[in-house]
Amino acid sequence: MRKHLVVLLAALVLLGGACGASGDGDAADATTTEVPSSSTETTETTEPTTTTTEPASDLVEVEVWAGGFCGSFETWLNGVNGAGEALQSSIAPGDLEGARAAIVGLFTDVSGRTRTLIDELDALGAPDIDDGEAFHQALLGKFEAFHATIETARGEAEVASTADPETFQTTISDLVATFQTETQAVGNSFSELDATYGDAALDAAMRDACTFM
Repeated sequence: MRKHLVVLLAALVLLGGACGASGDGDAADATTTEVPSSSTETTETTEPTTTTTEPASDLVEVEVWAGGFCGSFETWLNGVNGAGEALQSSIAPGDLEGARAAIVGLFTDVSGRTRTLIDELDALGAPDIDDGEAFHQALLGKFEAFHATIETARGEAEVASTADPETFQTTISDLVATFQTETQAVGNSFSELDATYGDAALDAAMRDACTFM
């Protein structure tokens, strides 16, 4: 079991790195202000045009976004890692009921942590890059899919029969293998996000903020 979790966690670290390179561009609005000419003058005079550029109001500066993402992701990853480390010591040899409860507990823990991560990333908003909103929704979608996979695994583990030890072991092994495969698939999907929304500024901000990677 632990071997699978180590592979899982390694894939998630790579997944987080792939997320770092996402989207480009400083979306901005140009505001032009003209000062009308004085009505007392016979000759109309127009003041020079003043233009100011500021980030799109609904987007988050890349440095701020990177800091928020990396903080939430690190907390999530550490929590998943801790849950995996605690699993082995919580299972007694031959105790199938205890093993099932521990595995269900693992999936429940990871599911809850993933939901918290999704909520935090949703509240964080989209980074100020080209197609930032589309990137943000796609990012949330990847974690939503991962969360759904964990919930499915948890449900199947809950009803796994312990009547036959060999059958139980096969069932649990299949669940963990599926969990691992789906996690790697999520990692691959982040590479797709990077290819679609790749941005040098956000990539640099992520490298600075995600010090744990």
